[in-house]
Amino acid sequence: MRLVMRLAILRDRLFVCRMAIVAASACVFLIGCQRPPSGPPTYGVTGTVTLDGKPLASGDVMFYPETADMPAAWGTLKDGTFTLRAVAGRHRVEINALGGEPVTVSPIDPPIYKSIVPARYNTASTLTAEVSPTAPNQVEFSLESGKPGKR
Repeated sequence: MRLVMRLAILRDRLFVCRMAIVAASACVFLIGCQRPPSGPPTYGVTGTVTLDGKPLASGDVMFYPETADMPAAWGTLKDGTFTLRAVAGRHRVEINALGGEPVTVSPIDPPIYKSIVPARYNTASTLTAEVSPTAPNQVEFSLESGKPGKR
């Protein structure tokens, strides 16, 4: 009988401890969610990207601020359009997109595709954009592949 009572008391204490942990976790979560965002203010940017006059189907657009201590911004490119949030100022822009036939195919590894965007628009990009805190930030990038027969 004493053993049963001790087990019941132990079970009740474990229940109380678990509830205290849940309550403490909920408090930490709620307090953490109420903090204002840290870092510099960001502004919406929308844009279009074409390659040889056609909308680029998919890829990534990166904005790197000229001020080194500011965060970069990234957006997904879909059907030739993208949206992202970036800090105000001048940015170097990189556009990346993979496609075409796989470079290598292995039965155990996923296929590897090469970039369909020339390096002058990504790793060695000369593209720039200005993000304004007051004006609408709409940009357009018309890329050319440089292949014969293309625009």
